[in-house]
Amino acid sequence: MLLSCEEAKDLYIFYFEQDPLEFYFHERRPLPNGMLVDRIASSWKLILLTALFAAGMAFGAVSVKYSANHEWLEQLLQLLQEYSTIRNSQSLFSTMCNSLFSNLIYLSVAFIAGLCAIGFPFLALAPFLRGLGLGAVFGYLYSTKALAGVGYCMLILLPGAILSTATLLIGCREGITMSLDVFAVMNGNKTLDSYHNFRLYCARFGILLILLACAALADALFAKAFSGFFHF
Repeated sequence: MLLSCEEAKDLYIFYFEQDPLEFYFHERRPLPNGMLVDRIASSWKLILLTALFAAGMAFGAVSVKYSANHEWLEQLLQLLQEYSTIRNSQSLFSTMCNSLFSNLIYLSVAFIAGLCAIGFPFLALAPFLRGLGLGAVFGYLYSTKALAGVGYCMLILLPGAILSTATLLIGCREGITMSLDVFAVMNGNKTLDSYHNFRLYCARFGILLILLACAALADALFAKAFSGFFHF
């Protein structure tokens, strides 16, 4: 389609003679309030789960820092020492399998709870407990080992934990969606093609399982590469 002289002139001015900053912000103007609220409302499950995970991490870190139970802290230190020793001595494949199995427990809980009409409390509890464990370990390492603890967290624990936690949060979100659908069907408020929805649910968790395997591989690789630099 040919443009008239006036249209071509306007197009040239729009692309080449306006302020680049004005063009940039014009293209990325903020969403209207209604659309923004709709997007937040549609993502409430993931926002809630992320908040619960963050609350668990904060609670775990604070509990370790202000804990008066020294026996519990000594047991935590012993577990970390055994964990570090085992990882240094075992093969890459064994480390990957152990990491995959430990994270698969959380994902299995999310999958099973999603098939239950009353699975929502368990799906909300899973990220909180995950955050609680990570927060306790990170808080302990930071408070007792200072920079060495921070380095251990950043180089060994965090890479795999980020991927596995993201996978868990997505899995819990899918579980909540399925659980609410099951609850609505049982109450007669909704009709679903059970076979199709269950196949789709299993397919999504199959993809999450692949992502979890990638997280376990990353965990094993970082552990193998950097474990020799840290001794507890």
